[in-house]
Amino acid sequence: MSLSQAAPAPGPQRLRFEHRGRVRALTPIVLINTLLNIITLTLYRFWAKTRVRRFLWSRTTLLGDPFEYTGSGKELFLGFLIVLFVVVLPAIGLNVAAEYFWAEEDPVRYGTFMFIFYMVALFLLGVAIYRARRFRLSRTAWRGIRPALTGSSVIYGLINMAIYLANGATFGWAVPWGRLRLMEQMMSHTYFGDRPFHFRGGAQPLYGRFAAMWFGSAAIIAAIIVVSIAVAGAGQVLTGEGNKLTARIGVGVVAVVGVGLVLMAALYAWYKARELAYFAECTGYQGLRFRFDATAWSLLRLALGNYLIIILTLSFGYPFAQLRNFRYLCRRLEAVGEVDFAAIRQSAEARPAVGEGLADAFDVGSV
Repeated sequence: MSLSQAAPAPGPQRLRFEHRGRVRALTPIVLINTLLNIITLTLYRFWAKTRVRRFLWSRTTLLGDPFEYTGSGKELFLGFLIVLFVVVLPAIGLNVAAEYFWAEEDPVRYGTFMFIFYMVALFLLGVAIYRARRFRLSRTAWRGIRPALTGSSVIYGLINMAIYLANGATFGWAVPWGRLRLMEQMMSHTYFGDRPFHFRGGAQPLYGRFAAMWFGSAAIIAAIIVVSIAVAGAGQVLTGEGNKLTARIGVGVVAVVGVGLVLMAALYAWYKARELAYFAECTGYQGLRFRFDATAWSLLRLALGNYLIIILTLSFGYPFAQLRNFRYLCRRLEAVGEVDFAAIRQSAEARPAVGEGLADAFDVGSV
């Protein structure tokens, strides 16, 4: 066969995740978890979380093969107990003692203590996020191969604390840089088997959309204040009752605030869509590059639906919101390129012995 008749070289492979979870299959798990949580005064939540994770992981496939969650409720419970007695209860005791001895007698010392307390809380929040991700990756497998997260949770916690300070000092303008820095720290230490992910990119591509969001939100807040004052002032003149406003004027002010909040949420979703897509573009694994098709409208629908589910079910329906998150991620995330999965070997990273106690204390990492 001549060269002109040779078969064309195969193009880059497109890898897409699929999620086959269904509400009707998840419903019995949620109902049983809810009943046992009520009976045990929420103590069963660690085992409930594990059952939901096993369901969500097993319904997620790549190249036809499902993921597996191997963690246990006992691991999460032991992690919670360790953090409860080592971190939470001592922190509560210190806070109560400082308020009792310093709040009125020495306001300067009390203020200093509260600032340090807040900084330590931000540090521990970062540690919690990192350790929770490390635990979940260590208990996940695909084709028998585990992901892993190396690196230091302490460093991540310090970066998280510094970024919060930078956000406050710059009126939020450090947000794109800070978010990118945290993602870089996380992804640069993430492995699948013995092969690392990499994350490369700068914050510059995010700042155009962020600036539009920032100034747009500032204009909306200013408009809300001006319109609310004008409406309230008109109501005082019309009613002649001093500070008492008619119900109609009150509804008008609420409507103005509501419309403003909706517009601000739309602006944030518009920025967030760009951020998620850009973070995916910056991420690679071997010969794969990632794409994430996020749009402002899809994020708004996802968030609004999840909030309604959580509120209407008094939080017991949270697993259904998680299911929607998995579906959204799998439908919109893809990897393009070539990778030899058969050459990947098991990670040698040691697995943490207990679960996400610190993340549970901060109410993060619940998926």
